[in-house]
Amino acid sequence: MASSPTTDGLTESVAKRKGSPCQQDDDCQDDKRIRSGADLPEDIFWYIHSLMPLRDAARAACVSHSFLRSWRCYPYLMFSEELLRLQESAFSDDERTRNLISKVNHILQNHSGIGVKKLELVFLDSTDVDFSYIDSWLHKAVTRGIEELTLVLPINSNAEYSFPCSLLSDGNGNSIQYLHLSRCAIRPTADLGCLRTLTTLHLYSVRITGFELEYLLSNSPALEWLIMADCKEIVQLKIPSLLKRLHTLFVSRCQMLKVVESYAPNIATFHFWGHVHAVRMLGLLQVKDLEMSCSDQSSILCYALTNLLSNAPNVQKLGISSQTQIVSTQTVPGKYLRLKHLRISLNRSPNFDYLSLVSFLDASPSLETFILRIRDIYIPVGHMGHPWTLGDSEQLRQMPEHRHDNLKKFEVVGSCYTKSLVELTCHILETTSSLDRVKLDTYGYAMLCASGSGRCYPHYTEQIMEACNAALAIRTYIMGKVPPTVKFELVEPCSRCRTPIRDIYIPLGHMGHPWTLGDSEQLRQMPGHRHDSLKKFEVVGSCYAKSLVELTCHILETTSSLDRIKLDTCDYVGLCASGSGRCYPHYTEQIMEACNSVLAIRTYIMGKVPPTVKFELVEPCSRCPVQ
Repeated sequence: MASSPTTDGLTESVAKRKGSPCQQDDDCQDDKRIRSGADLPEDIFWYIHSLMPLRDAARAACVSHSFLRSWRCYPYLMFSEELLRLQESAFSDDERTRNLISKVNHILQNHSGIGVKKLELVFLDSTDVDFSYIDSWLHKAVTRGIEELTLVLPINSNAEYSFPCSLLSDGNGNSIQYLHLSRCAIRPTADLGCLRTLTTLHLYSVRITGFELEYLLSNSPALEWLIMADCKEIVQLKIPSLLKRLHTLFVSRCQMLKVVESYAPNIATFHFWGHVHAVRMLGLLQVKDLEMSCSDQSSILCYALTNLLSNAPNVQKLGISSQTQIVSTQTVPGKYLRLKHLRISLNRSPNFDYLSLVSFLDASPSLETFILRIRDIYIPVGHMGHPWTLGDSEQLRQMPEHRHDNLKKFEVVGSCYTKSLVELTCHILETTSSLDRVKLDTYGYAMLCASGSGRCYPHYTEQIMEACNAALAIRTYIMGKVPPTVKFELVEPCSRCRTPIRDIYIPLGHMGHPWTLGDSEQLRQMPGHRHDSLKKFEVVGSCYAKSLVELTCHILETTSSLDRIKLDTCDYVGLCASGSGRCYPHYTEQIMEACNSVLAIRTYIMGKVPPTVKFELVEPCSRCPVQ
């Protein structure tokens, strides 16, 4: 346990001024200067004092009798390491905890306990707190008139502290509007009293049963927000019908939860994170904003088109998130007739058919916004998979009979541009007459390329390669299909992007710009020139400009004696020695250029290599470091 508190220097200076006549004279002069000749009422000083942050309010009490008197009734008591500036690395965790306890204890000992409107006790990063301190502080500050109460205990406290519900009896709970409890237990009993003004209840890692929570909710008729996370003792969450003002319900990671049963008539927003398939959900017919995040199974999309559709058919905004590998969706007869905004977030999966998401578009005839996010939370070396080798665009599947003429905005965030994702994008472009904006972000929201801010977030080498492949696929097969009336935005790697392996400055503008691939018919040809004695052709370098593609194609088409061709996109300066188990460093722009070159070679050159010619393509591997 933390040691007994010592005297705090900040508040000690306030106490010292009480007994020094010389200091009292100075205080009188300070009062006069503050008043500037005007005899302000004391309640004005108290109001001005209440507008100051805690540290400034304490300093003001050191220089003014008026502020000193109001300090004993200061209404906003917010204590945390951050607010009290105790986060210096020079202190150990135990020392910071002792300092925090000391400051909180000294301030509350000198407080009258009257007039407190907001009390925050945040000990999230503390090591060990004696619960007797918590009890004494709560009993001192939780009095009639309190409006907001936040209690966040240390991570290692294991919810052993039991919040005293009796504090909210005898009229003390009549004024409370916001209650946030974290890592403690609460056992509501008959002495709780009615929390008639409570509008927001936030429970995080709180030990409370479903029956106890139902009792607590039944005593909170004005509740508008209910937020629960990691409450492991709740099996059945039952929302009583008397909560007519309740409009928002968040439930997250309550592992034992089996039933969510709502009788509240006006819940409009419901967000759920956890075992979706293991929980029975009732009473969601009136929900308009619905978000479901699945953490256990792979069929969340099918669930959304079947069970969820029947339970919440009137949603207007729907978010679906899957943390695990997923399976393709299936066409179902149901409809989200009022759905206008759809967001689907998926972890990348090499086996998922993104074109199957057309099922959601078909089931949402009023849909106006569709956002697809593909996440790469952590990408170990060799786990990115292989980029789709672009071939003939005629191989892309089409679904012309499906139309989506209300869709206005389509956005893809993520670098995994597989063939099925290209097909989905092309399908939307070809079958949506109402579209006015398309945004394709090849980096993803977790690895945002902040080129406009003058710096970029770190990227792994494979992420840069994948983003370059995605950008080139978009340019090759998608950009040509974007109608002129649609605002199109492509987000791709900039020249400053770097990996976290090293933090070395990369000069701007030293690599040049890659060739934007277009129609192969634009390539120049020189059929009148033949070179029938040439046997070996080799290109070493990553700058595969259009004219270099034309030269390579020309040699392949006009040389009958060729028996070997080698195209090295890594070049001799930054050789990719994948066979040796290690690779030489590359600049970020070299990798980007090499990726563009590889995709250009696969798209326009490899198909023209005769079967009798030994062809070798050297490209960056997954181990290539960036400097």
